[in-house]
Amino acid sequence: MDKKRSLKILKEIYQSVPPEDRNALDRLYQCLDYENYSPVKRMEQKLGISGIYTNYKFPQGMEAADYESLMKPLRIFEMLERGHQGNSVEEEIAARHLLAKKEHFLPEIRQMYDELTNLNPELKTARIIPDRIRSYVAVISGACSGFPVQDIVEFSLSTSDEKNTALNNRKREMSAELEQLTGKTHQKGETPLIENWCPSETTYQKIKQACIEQKSAQKPQTNPRTSSFDYDAYQNFLESRGYFND
Repeated sequence: MDKKRSLKILKEIYQSVPPEDRNALDRLYQCLDYENYSPVKRMEQKLGISGIYTNYKFPQGMEAADYESLMKPLRIFEMLERGHQGNSVEEEIAARHLLAKKEHFLPEIRQMYDELTNLNPELKTARIIPDRIRSYVAVISGACSGFPVQDIVEFSLSTSDEKNTALNNRKREMSAELEQLTGKTHQKGETPLIENWCPSETTYQKIKQACIEQKSAQKPQTNPRTSSFDYDAYQNFLESRGYFND
């Protein structure tokens, strides 16, 4: 996938709906506007730790954010598959036209997935549902966000609403526990320490250990052999013994 191909896909997406529905498609597509960021990096920065963010290889040596941006046109199908098909009748009509053409675009997301997993074979352990674009997007987007492999794999297994609810609840628990451990609480309206990502239990234990080590490193270190030394008393001792008399 390159920029030229990504733009061609976007053009084909617009051609998939009748001209009279393209304004509604514009509104749907605007829902995909978001700032590229990594929840893992943001958490590391807030906690002052490192070693959780995972670096992957991307085709043509691209940066993660650049590779993810190429996938943006295809993410409209992810959004529709998740149930957001517009806030108006016009948008719902445009969404139906698009979903009717989804099979045409599946090979494109599969190609991106193949490109990425050929460079990073460990990602192939994630579960893929072949006819769901969102399934491929989850792996690609997870890698672009620097999620550890185990986290991507576990998320790929959460295909039911019940499992997603459990992950969201566990994510909130983890964030609250880390705030208590580190004292870095978030105020109302601020982003929690863990957001838009649920670490696996293995990753979470690694985060906690890094916080403990970071907290320990911040404690002032004293030398027990010198911390109680009274210099003035020693000077008086020497003087009493005549060390400073000529």
